[in-house]
Amino acid sequence: VCIEGLATLCGQPKGELYEIHLRERLATLLYAADTELWEENSPKRHILETLIRNSGSSVKEHLDSLIVVLARQSSADDASALARIDILGLIHFLVCNEDEELQTSLKLHSKSLLQDVLIPNCIWKAGGSNNKIRKGGMVCIHALLERSLVVPADLKESYGDLLPILKSCLDDSFSPDNRMIAA
Repeated sequence: VCIEGLATLCGQPKGELYEIHLRERLATLLYAADTELWEENSPKRHILETLIRNSGSSVKEHLDSLIVVLARQSSADDASALARIDILGLIHFLVCNEDEELQTSLKLHSKSLLQDVLIPNCIWKAGGSNNKIRKGGMVCIHALLERSLVVPADLKESYGDLLPILKSCLDDSFSPDNRMIAA
């Protein structure tokens, strides 16, 4: 109700008002976020998720910088398990979004999304949370492929990194869900 009132006062549709807000907030939030790791209790990850989940197709303008930040914040080397799971959930939300403009833009960025964010999070590591992270990454890759968001040339280029992950998932007797997704 407040946003509708503000949009009326500004003389703009609610969606345009949000896009203005998104541009400003996202630009501020993403500035240097590719060089720093947000701490576990940092509100930045939650702000990012709120902005993205409410942005609709306007997030497409920010995918270049957003994917770099998603890669940093879900780094398999030093990001927390909870942060990595949150980022993978956000990626799944973006991939499954029905907006055609966003899907077209994701298709253009699928190579970096696949190689810089998803594949590193699908590499096998021991531990319960790592199994969940691996499953989340595999679900995102499956959604990318199912929605035909990966250009064949990009998939071919990533195949050498992806095939060992798929093979190891097929051998994973402790996680039948991962085996099913890999198949």
